[in-house]
Parts: sequence; C-alpha cells; structure tokens
Amino acid sequence: MNRNVAFKLFFISLGIFLFLLCLNFLLPPQADDLYAAIKAKDGIKSSIESYLSWNGRIGELLFVGFVGGINEHLFDVLNAFVGTIFIFIFFIFIFAKTPSTSKDFLTILLICFLLLYFAPFGADFLWGAGSVNYMWGILLLMLVLLPYRLFYQDIFTHQKTLFCVKNRFLPLFIIFSFFGGMASEPIGAVSIVIHIILLCYALKVKIKIPLWYILGIVFFILGFCVLYFSPGNAARASMSVLDGQFLTLGELLHLSFSDKIGRILATLDSSKTFIFEFFVFIIFAIFCRFKVVDRFKIAYFALCVCVLVLLLLNTNTLLYHILVFFLLWYLRKDRIFFIIFCLYLVYLLLCLSGIQILILPPRARLGDNMIIIAIFCILYNKLVNSKIVNLALICLTIGYSSFVFSDYYAFYNRWNNMLTYIQKQKSMGNYDVVVENIFRFKYRNFIDSLLPTDIPQESPNPLYAHKFGLNSFRVDEFY
Repeated sequence: MNRNVAFKLFFISLGIFLFLLCLNFLLPPQADDLYAAIKAKDGIKSSIESYLSWNGRIGELLFVGFVGGINEHLFDVLNAFVGTIFIFIFFIFIFAKTPSTSKDFLTILLICFLLLYFAPFGADFLWGAGSVNYMWGILLLMLVLLPYRLFYQDIFTHQKTLFCVKNRFLPLFIIFSFFGGMASEPIGAVSIVIHIILLCYALKVKIKIPLWYILGIVFFILGFCVLYFSPGNAARASMSVLDGQFLTLGELLHLSFSDKIGRILATLDSSKTFIFEFFVFIIFAIFCRFKVVDRFKIAYFALCVCVLVLLLLNTNTLLYHILVFFLLWYLRKDRIFFIIFCLYLVYLLLCLSGIQILILPPRARLGDNMIIIAIFCILYNKLVNSKIVNLALICLTIGYSSFVFSDYYAFYNRWNNMLTYIQKQKSMGNYDVVVENIFRFKYRNFIDSLLPTDIPQESPNPLYAHKFGLNSFRVDEFY
C-alpha cells in the first residue's frame, strides 16, 4: 500500500469514526439499554437467563451480560470503532479486496450514504441494544464468512493458489465460526444454504476442500443450532403478542398448499422495503437504457416515469419480484448482472427466511438492506464513470450526514433540558414526573425501539423511572 492510498484510507476512516462517535455521544441510552445496564451487573448469569427465556443471539447474550454494563461513553467509543470496521469489512466482502483507488473510496462514501438513508441506521449503529444485536452480529458473520468469499474469489478468477486459513489461526477461526452461527437466525440459515450450494459446486468441479473449510461450516452450523433451538427463542415465539404470526416448522409443513402459498406471499409483503422498490426501478431503468434503441429514448424516459409511479402505487410485492427476476435473467449474460442476479436470489432467500414470523422490526432487516446496498455499490463501482455523479455523491453524503447530525444534536439538547426539569421536580419533592414528549424526530431512521408513552406502567416507562430515580415517569403530548 503506497503512502497516498494509506493517507486516503486513514482520512476516510477517521472521518467515519468521528461522525459515528459524535452520533453515539448524542444518543443517550434508551429503552433496552437501560434494562441491560441493570442486568449486566449479574454478568454471565444474565446471559444464561436471556438464553433460556428471551433471546439466544450472541449479541444479546453479550449485551445483557457484559457490554450493557460498561460506561456509556466508553461504549460510544467502542461502538463507533466497531461501526467503522463494519463499513470497511463490508466493502472488502463485496469486492474481495481492500480499497485502493479513488473510486473505491467513493464507493465507501456510497455505502455510508445508503446506510444512512435506507437502513435502520439509528437502531443498528447507535442504539446499544440494536447495534450489539445486529451490527456487531453481522460484522462477526462477515468476518467468519470472508475466508470463503476470498476462497471462491480465487477460484472464479483462476488463481493458482487459493486462499487458506493458516493452521495457527484455525482454533480462533473455529471459535468465531461457532459464535458467528449464533449471530442471526435469517442470515445464518441463508448462509448454510449457500454453503451447501457452493460445497456441491466445489465437489462437482473437483476442487480440493481444505480442512479449515469443513471445520468452519460444521461449527457454524452447530452455533446456528444452539441459537435456533434456544429455549429463549421458543419462549418468545409462544408469547401471546405473536399469536397467529409465528408458526413452527411442523405447523408450516402441515399447512395446505394454498395456505403455504398465502404464507409465502404474506412473507414477501412483510419484507418489502423502500430500498427494494428503488432497486427494482434502477434495474428497470438500466434494462431500458441498454436495450432500448436511440430513437425511442424519449419514450424510454416517459416509460421510466410511468413505471416509477406504478411501483410507488403497487402494494403487491410479488409483482416486484417477478419483474426484477425476469429483467435480471435477461441481463445475466453480462458478468456484472449475473453477479447481481445471484445477489438478488440471496436477497429473496433472506426475505423468505422470515416465513415463520411475519412481524419483524425494521432493525432486523439490516441484512436484507445490505444485499441491495452491495448491488448498488457494484453498479456504481463498475458502471459509473462520471465526475459529475462522483461530485454529486460527495455533496449528497455530506449534506445528508449534516441533516442526520442536526437531528441527533437537537434531540441531545431536548434530552438535557428534560434532565434539568426532572432534577428540578425531584428537588421540589415530586417523584412522579410528567415531561413533554421529546421523542419526535425528523430523521426517519433515528431509532427503532419502544419509546416512552403517556401511561406510567407501560414499557419502557418504568425503565426510565428507574434510570432517573423516580417513582413514575411518563410523557404527555399536550404538556
């Protein structure tokens, strides 16, 4: 790595870290963070309790048993650091290389913008409970899957020497693979399916499978089983709030054929996000751009506008998938679009992996969003060569980041004003405090958690009351 590349890498890494650090600092612990701060005092006992009664994900076990109890500002630094690593590992995972060119660094900017705009950013990169569960967990998944990504990159690019995990790192790789299997139910399930497909391909073309490859898969599957069959997951699935929304594998298999089809359609509908709608439109626009002859360019533009309107009005997700499937199938002869077609199939599998439970919070869709973001990054990195577009990307990223920062800063000021008011009420002997509702945001991805309500006993109000040393706490819209 030459000095110029190293300087750019340091500069953009520092910029991302400082931005994430500021936002982490501006968002005080909320909801589940307050609960974890209490539970973490019991250490591993809390982790075991969570595994048995609520959640088997490694991120949750780590958070309620250890991380949730550390100093909040120390966590801000740690979380910002992990977030920065996450973005660069994501780039490496997409392109199987470290960033080295100006286009690569602009692609990292694109990743940042797309995560800010489309992903549940506040919940997965700033909120403690969400970030450790999802962002940290997916980072662990990428780290344990990266050797396989590099292994097959060498195969597909016809390298004489294939990537290999060295023997001295094998024990660590096995441990990480096991915990990686415990990181995410949907991504873990899809990863196992892809592992099986690639292993069959490797055997078919007679590629020698190294020991690390097999051991990594075996321990990954073991970790996934520990997660999937955890008592906590079963207990949470049986909660009345999920009644009718969750089906066991046995119940799924016993559905009639028409009910199975209905369940699949409902799963696709529940997984639809704005980034997927935008992805469908982009693929349609690219298809028309390369396949429509010049004399029909005006008609092409008008058609794109019409299709965009129809996509925004359409509520049937199946139509989106049918359209994008056939467009990418038609374009698949181009290597770039074949890769995108394969990524789309992975995205479809991730959507369908939620077939057992139809209600998933936006923060649980980070993996789905990352697949579409990876597709956009590939299209930009390989197809866009306009200086105007590059400049627009820089300005857009800086401008939108400033807007996001301003909203967190405004909330931070409202939060401090609320703390001052609470202290004043306590000094007057009032420990049943009603505050103005400060939990209103302009940034739509600000946070994805339970927020305080106007009912003192309703979650998460008691956690805030405990945090502030009150008997009761509630917000009032008309205060």
